[in-house]
Amino acid sequence: MKVLESIRSLLDREVDDYEVFMTSGRTLTIEVKEGKVDSFERADTHGLGLRVLKDGRMGFSYTSSLEKEDIRRVVEDAIGSAHNTCRDDLNGFPERGEVPSLDLAIYDPSLSEIGEEEKVERALLLESSARAFDRRVKRVRKASYRESTQEVTLARRDWTLSYPSTKVSCGIIAIAEEKGDSQMGWDWDNRRGLGEIDPAAIGRRAAERAVRLLGARKGEAMKAPVILENAIAAEFLEILSSSFLGDNVHKGKSMLKGKRGEALFSPLIDIVDDGLLRGGWGSSPFDGEGVPRRRTILIEKGVLKGYLYDHYWARKEGMGSTGNSSRMSFKTPPSIATTNLYIEKGDHPFQDLVKGIEKGLIITDLLGAHTANPVTGEFSFGAMGLFVERGRPIFPVKGIAIAGNILDVFRDVKGIGDDLRFFGGIGSPSLLVEAMDISG
Repeated sequence: MKVLESIRSLLDREVDDYEVFMTSGRTLTIEVKEGKVDSFERADTHGLGLRVLKDGRMGFSYTSSLEKEDIRRVVEDAIGSAHNTCRDDLNGFPERGEVPSLDLAIYDPSLSEIGEEEKVERALLLESSARAFDRRVKRVRKASYRESTQEVTLARRDWTLSYPSTKVSCGIIAIAEEKGDSQMGWDWDNRRGLGEIDPAAIGRRAAERAVRLLGARKGEAMKAPVILENAIAAEFLEILSSSFLGDNVHKGKSMLKGKRGEALFSPLIDIVDDGLLRGGWGSSPFDGEGVPRRRTILIEKGVLKGYLYDHYWARKEGMGSTGNSSRMSFKTPPSIATTNLYIEKGDHPFQDLVKGIEKGLIITDLLGAHTANPVTGEFSFGAMGLFVERGRPIFPVKGIAIAGNILDVFRDVKGIGDDLRFFGGIGSPSLLVEAMDISG
């Protein structure tokens, strides 16, 4: 690559070490409404981010232009940035690890061969399948198809790594109405290949979620067993996810700080971060610093086994990198992030979880999940769901709130469903919680 050759020639004797992160790709977004294309956007993107190390000081700069003068400027800016930062002897780049030759199923070459007309049809199918599910589905607020193709390149002074990837997602929000009542249902799916997405099923699930909440009654205050549907359980796991990151642990911004080896959760719970999960939304052969991805067990039978690290924070904590350096974009330096974080599935079909409840709730929707405190774990959410009596859903409920602590919720899990599902890079099966505080 001429760009890399140019950067290497400019930096060879100017700095102690350097790292080039480059991406190039294409995105396509289609939104439909009332049987017609409402929005069609296509974009090509490329750029690079450059980190340099000089006398223990790390500098960073980026550019979205690969012209010769812009490459020279980004090199000068990165060196200037290093001069203006504090020296830290822990700064550095990891040694190149042996990247395994695995088929991670993260690239679908056929995506570029399929015409845009077919992709429009898939977006239209989202909407039509939702409307056809039930006559009470009156409107679709949003139905969208999105795809991206990207080539990632990471280079140092004497080596270069790269890989291609694709992502496809479909999502829809459906509105059901009856007797003056209006309820919203959503569903979406994200995969690495077009053939793995079923727009008709996504549309039907969104419609079903909306219809089943029609006629919702005000809930009553009680402390009772609760089933968190897999989508809701994934939201709870996402709140917990930042507490596994090594930098947050070190800074005291984690509810798991100082608790390695403790039995914090139900013995039924195993939580894994797997950067090599086949077809995973967060999978790749290597991380944002070139360290091979890996599978890391974080919670085993309820016991906290460890945290996630990139190169810098691993050195600071006297640990080894877990391959969790992440790049949000070429415009930002790497930071620690989860890859495919999930709770291992159990053996119970969802209906079996429900049958075990004498009186309780199935939580189907949360309001205000972003308000949870990621450091203490305290939360208070608005919620909707289905009232359960004698092992059967009886009627939908609204206007309720659930409150507590994230750690207590996972500690009180008494049953795990077999319905593991991923929502982006977070996955969970449905969870049966022994008791939660519910207010009406």
